[in-house]
Amino acid sequence: MAEAGVEATVVPLAELAKLLDSMGLAMCVFDTQHRTRLWNDSFLRYFPEHAGHVYPGEPYAENLRRFYATRLSEAEAAHIERHIADGILRHERQSWPFEFVHRGRRLRVAVLPMADGGRLRVWVPLGLGPAGDVGLLEDHPPERKQDEVPLIADGAMVRDAEDRILSVNNRFAAIYGLDHATEAQGRDFRALVEALWAGRPGAAEARLALTDNPRFEGAPFEVPLPDDRWVRVSERRTQEGIGISVHVDVTDLVRLERAAAAAQLRSAALAASLKAEMEERRRTEAALQRSQRAEAIGQLTGGVAHDFNNLFAVIQAGLDLLEATPEDARRPGRMAMLRDAVARGAALTGQLLAFSRRQPLVPRAVALAPLLEGMLPLLGTTCGSTVEITLDLPPDPPVALVDPTQLEFVVLNLAVNARDAMPDGGRLMLSLGTETLAAGEEEGAPAPPLSPPPSPGRYAVLTVRDTGIGMSEAVRSRALEPFFTTKGDSGGSGLGLSQTQGLARQSGGMVHIESAPGQGTAVHLLLPAIAGPAQPGALHAEKPIRKLRLLLVEDEASVRMMLADLLAALGHSVTSAPDGEVALGLLEEGLALDVLVTDMRMPPGLTGPELARAAWRDRPDLPVLFVSRHAEPELEQLGGRFLLLRKPCRPDDLQQALRRLVCGHPLN
Repeated sequence: MAEAGVEATVVPLAELAKLLDSMGLAMCVFDTQHRTRLWNDSFLRYFPEHAGHVYPGEPYAENLRRFYATRLSEAEAAHIERHIADGILRHERQSWPFEFVHRGRRLRVAVLPMADGGRLRVWVPLGLGPAGDVGLLEDHPPERKQDEVPLIADGAMVRDAEDRILSVNNRFAAIYGLDHATEAQGRDFRALVEALWAGRPGAAEARLALTDNPRFEGAPFEVPLPDDRWVRVSERRTQEGIGISVHVDVTDLVRLERAAAAAQLRSAALAASLKAEMEERRRTEAALQRSQRAEAIGQLTGGVAHDFNNLFAVIQAGLDLLEATPEDARRPGRMAMLRDAVARGAALTGQLLAFSRRQPLVPRAVALAPLLEGMLPLLGTTCGSTVEITLDLPPDPPVALVDPTQLEFVVLNLAVNARDAMPDGGRLMLSLGTETLAAGEEEGAPAPPLSPPPSPGRYAVLTVRDTGIGMSEAVRSRALEPFFTTKGDSGGSGLGLSQTQGLARQSGGMVHIESAPGQGTAVHLLLPAIAGPAQPGALHAEKPIRKLRLLLVEDEASVRMMLADLLAALGHSVTSAPDGEVALGLLEEGLALDVLVTDMRMPPGLTGPELARAAWRDRPDLPVLFVSRHAEPELEQLGGRFLLLRKPCRPDDLQQALRRLVCGHPLN
């Protein structure tokens, strides 16, 4: 690595080869597949067996084969493939230099990994003769070699062909438990090893590894010693059979590697334990959520049952009266009451679906002032004569981006809450305004409960304020929680304020509540304000619609029959199917139709979106009308021409939806 401020120099391999040649150093470069790329003249001088034979792209195994062919004895030559495999393994893993003797020359070889994944091998001579040539071990008599042994920092030993020790240094003596190097002089190395392991298990294995090692010399190997110690040995033989070996105490390294391996095992075990703990926590949390959901459903049951029982009582009584008095002049009024009961039931179902996040919003630009003015008669009927309702509108009422149907439900629920908070009567005040939030300004908003702060910008503010009993801090802090109600088991579902928060959050706004005991309550609903005229609540101008060929798919028999009759009464030709599979079969048989009308859910077979996709494969322009109370999230990714009409729907709703599909009006 270059020092700071010093630019690194890149030397081409060819120039490096010439440089090393000038220093008498051999080199050879191999690629990532261990194939020869480049060598210099010194390489061929040290290894003449390669001269005229080595070529670019030659596998290292062939290089080794020629090398070993000149070195192995007749007995060892039978194991040349093993030596080649060991040589390749050393080539791949070599991380420290080692020495060996070849053709009388003592060489040290080092390997340098290259940036492209290849490897550079360099051979360095370890002695120079009188003429400056690479020295031969035969030039130095054994006495000269013995004199050099004490100068080696690691343990060193010279022994003759019969394994008698000629010389060792003090470091060797320390490794093998001798008091002084002279104690080893003249001893048989096998006997020394056996004495070291006397009375200890593993003596035979140690002797085999240290003295009868069958592996080809030149490859360092590690051997265990008594007392959990380890030594790495590199051994070479001269042509005269003289053995020269270096012994390095690697006990600390082996223990460190052992500790690292143990730590890795502990880490793996800890990771597995942590994973199991996280999985168990996930299961526990899921069980807790199921328990909380069950508890919430239990809280919800009383209020929902109460509300629906009231609606069913109105519908049942109205139907009985209509049947008993078909000519009664009050028939139109009773019909209106029945329709109102159905609308209230649909509104309550809408709350449940909005809470469960299965009710998609259909936001558009809505003028809030006309919407509130249009709701005043309904609010007056809902709250009764003891509640005075006022509407405060600014000179320039805001336009908000919101789903108008859901907003009407929210305002109606807030009015009902206000009415219940004023049992002896009072005032219900509706007001509109605007507010601009700058970045970070929401941090100063009133105290919770507060939905997540919106983005900076301009907002329409709709406030519903009453003069009722107000809320304590404990009640106010939980007011927006789903299913939370102070009306008892039969007084309400606890979904009204949570739906208000859900509408605000999904619309990109927020809600906050001001209240205190005896001071009444004000609910502020902030919705994104937009510039420009609002889209009218009415649908597009009607165009004449021809008689359509419809395929109606509905799994509920009574609903299918009523819808078929209703569509036929509107002047259309209807073919009915009880599920998606039957409908798909009719389509495959070539049924001619203009619009596919289908429910969203039809268990256990195809869903409405799945049926639509299947139909669009052969009829990509086929309009699809989904008639359902459910609105699955997958509609947002659904291609093709479709429209969603929520149940329950009136004849005019059906006719208008069909008109939009076939006349090319923009769809939701």
